[in-house]
Amino acid sequence: MRQSKKSTRLFFQRCAWLTLSLALLSPLMNPVAIDAKTNGIGQAIPILFKEAHFFSTSALYKAFSSEESTTITETVPTAATPLLTPSGIWSADIEGDEICFHFDHSDRRRNNYWMQTRCFPRSAFGKLPTGQDGTFTLEREAGKIEFRGKFEGNEGLGRHTFTPNDSFTQYMSGQGYSGLKDQTVFSLFLLDFSKEYLQYLKQINMKPQGTAQLRKIAYHGLPFQEMKQTINEFAQLGYKNISLSEFVDIQIHDVSPDYVRAMAKAGFTDLTIKELKQASIHDVDPAYVKDLSSAGFRDLTLNEVVQMAIHDVDAQFVKELNQMGYKDLTPQEVKNAAIHDVSAAYVRDLKAAGFDDLSLQEVVQLAIHDVDSRFVKELNGMGFKNLSIQEVRNAAIHDVSASYARELKSAGYDDLSLKEIIQFAIHDVDARFVKDLANMGYQNVPANEIRNAAIHDVSSRYIKSLNALGFKEIPLRQVINLKIHDVTADFIKLAQSKGLTGLSLDEYRNLKIHGLEEKLRRTRQE
Repeated sequence: MRQSKKSTRLFFQRCAWLTLSLALLSPLMNPVAIDAKTNGIGQAIPILFKEAHFFSTSALYKAFSSEESTTITETVPTAATPLLTPSGIWSADIEGDEICFHFDHSDRRRNNYWMQTRCFPRSAFGKLPTGQDGTFTLEREAGKIEFRGKFEGNEGLGRHTFTPNDSFTQYMSGQGYSGLKDQTVFSLFLLDFSKEYLQYLKQINMKPQGTAQLRKIAYHGLPFQEMKQTINEFAQLGYKNISLSEFVDIQIHDVSPDYVRAMAKAGFTDLTIKELKQASIHDVDPAYVKDLSSAGFRDLTLNEVVQMAIHDVDAQFVKELNQMGYKDLTPQEVKNAAIHDVSAAYVRDLKAAGFDDLSLQEVVQLAIHDVDSRFVKELNGMGFKNLSIQEVRNAAIHDVSASYARELKSAGYDDLSLKEIIQFAIHDVDARFVKDLANMGYQNVPANEIRNAAIHDVSSRYIKSLNALGFKEIPLRQVINLKIHDVTADFIKLAQSKGLTGLSLDEYRNLKIHGLEEKLRRTRQE
């Protein structure tokens, strides 16, 4: 029987109240700490909230069942408590000829909580307890579940206990899968995994290699008959010898034979498993391809369609760009516009700032650097008007703002061009840097000189180190030149220790330029 995605989705929605109740009410009840572990949907999925606490399964059942109880007590297990077989809460919905069960398990000895969902034929259960508590079972080759609880209308709730079949686990051990955890056996049970199923996997070269791959089949496999039908259909479509890893991937990402056929009708044939998976991950389907076609993109490669989907490009987005005057666009241009959130509202905002004849590429460049009308108005307020796109973009790239301009003005630079301010910003010239040099006696320094000082990391500390050697009132240009050639106080001290005393700073610079430092160091070592 094909297990419906819709059925499972609806079941998850109906069971959401149970999970929410666990999270919200648990701190008020008997707490058991939970470990955070992650697995894919369809696996034994732990519901993980760090530092969260949950009911134990029996306490939860008592809280929601009709059993009369004024208090809820439960013994917290110790390390010596034996590990129980999977047991916990079940809840269910009857949907037509199926009953969809949601199993919540808690392994208190290991402090974790996990859940699984699976739908079964209604006929597999016989009479169900209705209106009052009762028991019913489901037995398969891997073991047996005993259910206790009741149904009210089409909804049920209760407790369950799973008992593995020893002969099944022994057989699996003989096939190379020893030491299977009950949690894994439970998942195999839900799949209705059997000896025949394993033999079939051997025949199609998909036998799981080790318990890790067996768990993948347990979590992502299909019921036996559906599995055979699906593999046959894939083979007919040209996908023969699918590996176990590929099969798991296409199951996780909803790639079915129907999906392959639909994509072929949309013009995408002979796709690899990897291409199909990528397309499905990003919700590429015939309807989306048709939507792009209606926007004028009729001959796209699959990769181009996937890229469009990744960035949420659709016909409406393309239509908006067309209405803004941007027509006959390439997929790359549309994708770039979508990546950087170019919208009709953004283009109108730029027009309000005086930029009303921009190319889409120019709009994208401004969007990349967060240029908007507010930013342009701020530059206008600083006295910079009639700016080019390049000037505005450069100002945005280097974080030129009104506050930064005011800071430079307070430091004495109140007549700078926007280009000069941008150069200051590029080289981290700020009021503190100007003040430090002013305190060293360098005041009213021309803009280009203060910028060069910043470029070459001239600092008050460097100047003080030269002053300490007796070099006072050094012109800033000379300081910058010395810094360019890495003339340091340590170098001058080294030269003086070898008798090179009484030289000028320019002479020490020339010694450095001509490679005397290494020779002086070798002489000192000898």
